[in-house]
Amino acid sequence: MKIQNKLKYVFGSIFVILIVLATNQIDQNNYTKINETSSSIYKDRLIASDILIQLSECFRNLEVSVIIGDSSRQVIDFSQFDKISTLFSKFEETKLVEEEARTFEQLKQKSSDLEMMLKDSSIQHEITLLSINRIRQDILLLAEIQMVEGNRNYRINNQAVEDIELFSKIEFYLLIILAMIIQIIILYKPKNSDKVE
Repeated sequence: MKIQNKLKYVFGSIFVILIVLATNQIDQNNYTKINETSSSIYKDRLIASDILIQLSECFRNLEVSVIIGDSSRQVIDFSQFDKISTLFSKFEETKLVEEEARTFEQLKQKSSDLEMMLKDSSIQHEITLLSINRIRQDILLLAEIQMVEGNRNYRINNQAVEDIELFSKIEFYLLIILAMIIQIIILYKPKNSDKVE
């Protein structure tokens, strides 16, 4: 084998190895990005769920105040509405799907209505409790949405990871075949034809 052919062989091999390494690195970067993105989405769902638990606690405290206070509005802890407002602001910072945003807007309106009811001593105790119950139903609906969206994001993430792994394997085998073809082309010695025309 001539030195020129050996150099072709070495450079061809190095070229194929570099292509394999580069594409593998690109795939790894894509895989990492998908993992980070999906975990941040899932993390968003966990934060939203925690906020909903805290909101539920605030409204439960208001409900207890209404039950204890019965006809007297003196017992109501209106500072709960400051906490609720802060929690609403935090919840708005999370990524909301359409149904979630709609339910959240209803929840905010019902909370505002409840605050006005609690300040008005002419509103009956039962009506206020009914309003709190509707608010808690909205919170439960939002919690269900968190679970559904969290599971959906988890399935999407798993499917994307499986797809990347599959394409990575296919790409790897195609590159090996390509490397073999390049080596055959480099090492192929055409027969000299001695035919005279």
